[in-house]
Amino acid sequence: MSSSRDTDSLSLAKGGPATQEAKEVVKWNATQHGILSPAPVVPGVEKREDWEEHRGGILENLQPQGHLELVLAERAALLSWRLHRVTRYETESIALYQERWRMTWPRRGDSNRVPTTPKLYAPTPREPGKTTGS
Repeated sequence: MSSSRDTDSLSLAKGGPATQEAKEVVKWNATQHGILSPAPVVPGVEKREDWEEHRGGILENLQPQGHLELVLAERAALLSWRLHRVTRYETESIALYQERWRMTWPRRGDSNRVPTTPKLYAPTPREPGKTTGS
């Protein structure tokens, strides 16, 4: 059986955090959008009060009776919270993309610039037997 000391030395050998405090800090390193966040509230992006209000509203609405219903109601609250996060991230990403695209579009009187249309989707496959060019 491995001890806590062995686990800490493995963390150090791999270059990972050794203390519990450091582990709490680095668990947020890869958080960009929060979709896979280990906690309901992403610090700096969401407010704990908003999460508590959301969760409370779901629990009040569903009025769970017993442990299983409470677990399911809390799961529903968490999943709807995360779905809202995904929708917000998608909306912000599209807005940012559109802003960047507007910046690449030629301005009035700038005839030397060729507009570059960003590719949103992969090119559509060509029909068999059709050739490109002339």
